[in-house]
Amino acid sequence: MGFINNYPNDVNTVFLGENDTLSIMGQENGHRWLAFPRAIIEGKSSTELLGRELAHWSFFMDSDASVMEGNDIRDNGNGTFTTIGAVDKYSKLDRYIMGLISPSKVKPFFVVRAAGNRGKAPRIGQLITGTRINVTVNDIIAAEGVREPSSADAPKSFKEAFIYLHLPGVTPSSAGIDHVERIRSAWTTFFHKATGKKGTIDTTLK
Repeated sequence: MGFINNYPNDVNTVFLGENDTLSIMGQENGHRWLAFPRAIIEGKSSTELLGRELAHWSFFMDSDASVMEGNDIRDNGNGTFTTIGAVDKYSKLDRYIMGLISPSKVKPFFVVRAAGNRGKAPRIGQLITGTRINVTVNDIIAAEGVREPSSADAPKSFKEAFIYLHLPGVTPSSAGIDHVERIRSAWTTFFHKATGKKGTIDTTLK
């Protein structure tokens, strides 16, 4: 996560594009599962859903405002599209890949085939001109196979520890410790909400 001073005292302050501290936490934790899958598009295996470093959703993917990038995209019905939300939660597609829900719970979505950088950071209020390509979770399963273990058997509860590193011989500041504690406390609530209340994280130490 980097230096604690890189993050505002208020975990809900937006400071990096559309991100606040908790959405950044969501993305970094999400990389345990996301976002890497190919999909069968127009009959062949494609990385069109992927953006930056092939490890985040494409800017042009209607990702339902996933913390793993992409955007919530509105189809204007005239060949243009508008980004209307970003980095709010784990989408239902994310939740399937995380093992939290079954594929039957994932609604069809789309990616816009457009000129431009697929690796751009999410941004609300952007107008896109392009062609809508409809995608379903079955297109991903066709490329990657079914998730194993399935949502019936995959873990839903996770354990994490927060570690505050400091230079040798330097006493950690109480302000820094309090800052980490605010993030830790808020993160467990955010994760539960961001997963649609399907996942939990325990950050307490015995």
